[in-house]
Amino acid sequence: MTGATVVLFVVLGYQAVRFGTAETYLYLAGQAAARPLVADATSRERRLEEVKHYLTESLRHDPSNPRTLSEAGRHELQRAFSTPVVNDAALRSAAEYFRQAVAERPTWANAWINLAIAKYELGLRNGNLRDPEMYEALRHADELGPWDSDVQYFLLFIKLRVWASLDETQRDATLAAVERGVQQNPARLASLLQRAGRLDLLCDNGKRDTQVMALCTQLRPVGVAGKPKESAGNSRP
Repeated sequence: MTGATVVLFVVLGYQAVRFGTAETYLYLAGQAAARPLVADATSRERRLEEVKHYLTESLRHDPSNPRTLSEAGRHELQRAFSTPVVNDAALRSAAEYFRQAVAERPTWANAWINLAIAKYELGLRNGNLRDPEMYEALRHADELGPWDSDVQYFLLFIKLRVWASLDETQRDATLAAVERGVQQNPARLASLLQRAGRLDLLCDNGKRDTQVMALCTQLRPVGVAGKPKESAGNSRP
């Protein structure tokens, strides 16, 4: 066995241990996050810190793992809304983690929609819902996850609330997402549109789908047309 071969085996062994350790910490983070929720604020904060510790350690061993980066972003989103006053620093941290995740795996629709969510929440707080990065993230999520119902749900949630800022192409894409929602989960779609004040996109589109017509009859009085809303506050999904 040559010296070069020995070095190669040593390097491969080190990499295996490093990545294995990273996966172990990621698993521990998942286990901690999955434990039943507790009532008191101190215990919740302790849980959040425990999960953050495991994710930080996992990224220390494997800093470019998109799955871990995405989980870290999701954790920061949870931390942002864990207190009565929204933690803007945690929102910015979430956006950065998702930004790194899509850099490592640019074809991952879930990471793109999570980046859009973080940017939307930040935009609500700083008065800037025209951030190009948010719209780019929405576009990628739509292109990469047309049949992922969760991606489409949050895509619509955001787009309906920034309707006034959408150009014609973006509005057409939103209407296409509504059409897909009818096929995926019409009841969930109808509830989302109702809360956004945009049942007209479902009920007044000229389609005569029996299930959709029944939902529209249930959710609004017969003969009452939906009233378009340019925006709809900051209610969370």
